[in-house]
Amino acid sequence: ACLGGALAIKGCHRVCEQRRESSFQGMYLDLRLQGDVASAGVCSSCASGGKGNAAVGMMRERKALCEDSSVSGYVGGANLLVYSASKGALMTASRNLANALSTTRVRVFCLNVGWMDTEGERAVLAEEGLPADFIEREGKRMPIGRILKPAEIADWCLFLCDPERSAFSGSVIDLEQFPLGSLHYPTTPAAG
Repeated sequence: ACLGGALAIKGCHRVCEQRRESSFQGMYLDLRLQGDVASAGVCSSCASGGKGNAAVGMMRERKALCEDSSVSGYVGGANLLVYSASKGALMTASRNLANALSTTRVRVFCLNVGWMDTEGERAVLAEEGLPADFIEREGKRMPIGRILKPAEIADWCLFLCDPERSAFSGSVIDLEQFPLGSLHYPTTPAAG
């Protein structure tokens, strides 16, 4: 599957939030969306038969793009203002991109991923002074007893990018353990 183009700047939002410099925050928003515009260029090139690396070849075959967004795009933590705004913008940009690429038959999906266990997330939590077992401990309180794994999101990307799903495009899909919009973060009692 072809994933979003701005993956290299994941975690930049933490720097933005710490520095609180409006020009730097604006730059982050620009970078986030520029990465997606670059992805669109790759998609357009693939759709028109352009040549390139292995990712371009896969795009030519599948003609689909899964943008990497977050449920924080609806509303995030108080320390995630710029990150959340960029993810909200990405939802709109993905729908517009799907519309713009519809004549090329390139399909676009936006995946709003919930809390996920990644090396980057663990590094951020460590920087915030949280204990090494924080994810495991808090994960036990989640509805499925753990937080999401990257392989689960990759499975969704493969599913959506499969040519059998060619009738669909422009969808924004929330991948979280519970319905969004609740007035509280649903948890189960921590396992003893």
